[in-house]
Amino acid sequence: ARTQQQNIPLASLQWAAQKVAAQQDTHVLQRRRLSLELQNDSSAKSDSAVLSYAETYLAEFANRSLLYFLHVSKSGGTSLCVWGQQNGCQAAPNADNCHCLTGKPLWEGGLTGPPLQKYSCEHSAEYFRTENATIEGTENFLYRTGPCHLFFNVMVFRDPVSRLVAHMGDQFGVRCNKPGGCLLGGKTVRWDDGLGPEVLWKSTYFRLADNYYTRSLLGGSVFNRGFDQIDQMHVKRAKQVLEQFDVILVLDSSFTEYVELLLGWQCEASARIRKDDLAKRLKKSWEGTSNESILKTQNQYDYQLFRYAQELVEVDRWVYNHPAFRKVLSSAREERLVKKEECGHLRKQNLVQRRRRARRRVKSASPSKSAKR
Repeated sequence: ARTQQQNIPLASLQWAAQKVAAQQDTHVLQRRRLSLELQNDSSAKSDSAVLSYAETYLAEFANRSLLYFLHVSKSGGTSLCVWGQQNGCQAAPNADNCHCLTGKPLWEGGLTGPPLQKYSCEHSAEYFRTENATIEGTENFLYRTGPCHLFFNVMVFRDPVSRLVAHMGDQFGVRCNKPGGCLLGGKTVRWDDGLGPEVLWKSTYFRLADNYYTRSLLGGSVFNRGFDQIDQMHVKRAKQVLEQFDVILVLDSSFTEYVELLLGWQCEASARIRKDDLAKRLKKSWEGTSNESILKTQNQYDYQLFRYAQELVEVDRWVYNHPAFRKVLSSAREERLVKKEECGHLRKQNLVQRRRRARRRVKSASPSKSAKR
C-alpha cells in the first residue's frame, strides 16, 4: 500500500504553476510536476509515469561527476560524509570531513582557497576530476551562481534554532564549560551563564545565530555580510537557489531511510555525535524563554526558508513514496552491489580498488613460474 501523505501545500502548488511554465524541464521539475499529478490520479498511467521518472532520476545521477552536499554545520553533513565513504565514495586527498581546503568551515566568516572569481563550478569540477574525488561536502557557502550543474546536489535542513543549539553544544561546550569559562563577544562567559543570543551576536560567531542557512546558499558576499544584514530579498533568492538542488532532505526520523533510497547507500548508525549532553542543557535553558523567542525572530528568514524546504520535500515525497519509484531504485542499488560499483547511484568505481582488481587480474592471467619451466 502506498504511504499516506498530506495534500501538497498551497505555496507549492503555486510554485509548480509558475516554475513549470517558466523554466527548462529539468528532472527536478519533472518530479514535482509528477507529484502534483499523483494527487489526482492513481491509475496505471501514473504508475508508468513514475517508472519512467525513476529511470530518468538514476540516469541523471549517474551522469554527474560527483555527489556534492552543502554541509550546513550540525545538519547531518558528517553522517553523509561517513556513510558516503562507507559506500565507496572518495573525497579529495587530505580532505577533512569530506571537504577540501576551500570547503572548510568559516564560522567566523572569510574566504578560502583561490580568488572568488575562480571559485566556480567548472574550476571545482576540474579539480575534483584530477583528484579522482566523487564526494564533496562544502561546509561554508555555495557557489555564487548556485548549485553546480556538473554535480548531483544535496542539502539537508533542520529547525534553525535546534541547529544552533547543537552547534553551540558541539563547538563551545568544552571551552565554555571549563572553570574559567571562554571568551565570546569580548567578555568571559561560562556555559552555565546560558550563552544568550546577545553574547553570540557581539562575537565573531554571529553568523551562526543570524540566518545561517540563507547566508550559506547565497555565496561568499552574502555569507560574509554583517550582523542583521539579511533581509527578505535574500530569502527570496535563497528559495530560488534551493529549488535547483537535485535532492532536499530534512533531518527527521526518516532521514536515514531517504538517504538510503535516494543516494543508493547502505547506512550504519553514525557515531559522530559529540557533546550532545551540553546541547541538551542549553536547549533546556532556552526553551520557552525570551532567548528562544529572540532567536526565532532574528532568524525569521531562515524559518521562512526552512518551511519552504519542508514544502518542497512534501511535494517530492509523493514520488519518492510511490511503490514503482522505490522498486526501481532498490533494484538499482542491488545491481550496483553485484557489479561492485561505488558511491551509490553515482555508480563510480573506487579508483584504488579498481587498480587493485586490475593487478589481481593481470597476476592471475600470467603463467606461473612452474608452468614456464
